[in-house]
Amino acid sequence: SSEHASPDDVRRLAAGGVTVSIGHTAAPHADIEALIAAGVTGFTHLFNGMPPLEGRNPGVVGVALAERQTWAGLILDGIHVHPVSARAAFAAKSADKLMLVSDAMATVGAKDASMSLFGERIAVSGGALRTEAGTLAGAHLDLAEATRNATTMLNATADEALRMASLSPSAFLGVGGSH
Repeated sequence: SSEHASPDDVRRLAAGGVTVSIGHTAAPHADIEALIAAGVTGFTHLFNGMPPLEGRNPGVVGVALAERQTWAGLILDGIHVHPVSARAAFAAKSADKLMLVSDAMATVGAKDASMSLFGERIAVSGGALRTEAGTLAGAHLDLAEATRNATTMLNATADEALRMASLSPSAFLGVGGSH
């Protein structure tokens, strides 16, 4: 399908120094595992735009949680991902492999609670950015709030929350030295 990158594509990108991440896909778990073997190291917006984890059909979410060497980004606003699902990801990935993501849109820090995205009006509703039809369209979340949410929603320590907001993303991207 057009959404699918082949293992050869991933090998070429990784060999060229590109950090490759999987997101917003319904690809089967075997395809995801092959892409990890080829050099994928992360998952974008874990749980979002992905079919749910099922016992006999692990899909993207199952592979992301099971593969300890990979990182996963999580929009921790309590809307994009239920806090119980977020806690499961935290338990599986740890603060070293889970990254807090703001997915912040132009409304964060702005006086206007709405914006235009691809010609469509997006507005803050119930703490989330939604289209007029009610579909999530980015987050009304900054990284400081995501970090605070990690302590309340995940029961993370302050050190773990800060690690997920800074050191873990740095390690994923290969910048800033080791932790």
